[in-house]
Amino acid sequence: MIVKRIEEVTLKDQPHIGQELAQALDSKVFVSSEVLDHLCLMSGGHVRLLMKMIQKAIDWTEDLPISKQAVNTAIEEAKNDYRNTIFEHQWPLLREVAATKQIPNNESDREYQRLLASRCILQYRYYDENDKLQLWYDVHPLVKDLEKFSS
Repeated sequence: MIVKRIEEVTLKDQPHIGQELAQALDSKVFVSSEVLDHLCLMSGGHVRLLMKMIQKAIDWTEDLPISKQAVNTAIEEAKNDYRNTIFEHQWPLLREVAATKQIPNNESDREYQRLLASRCILQYRYYDENDKLQLWYDVHPLVKDLEKFSS
């Protein structure tokens, strides 16, 4: 998706600049493939957040390629957004989801639904070898990276 977005970039005097950048995503746009991979992993697979963090990293960048420092700053800002979203009584619930990869699905456990709605918990879906839909949950990687989560 990043490649497709970059391919759309055109400049008046260089109409193919986006295509050229997209072909060298891990060297011309980002300083390394490791930095790009880290950014993608920290998005938790949430495309909108990934694009938001890329934009933030660009905001911290004078010239391409986007540096590791700019990506780390974007990640830290996104982590702060999550930090401000989580109430004290929700931390044990997040730790439970991280351990079990499940959330209770009953009316008395609405806090889990709130955490899911705020994307502090992410739902992942796949089809198993019998074509049965399987669901599992995990705490967003940005939340897992917060000091409060591990303490």
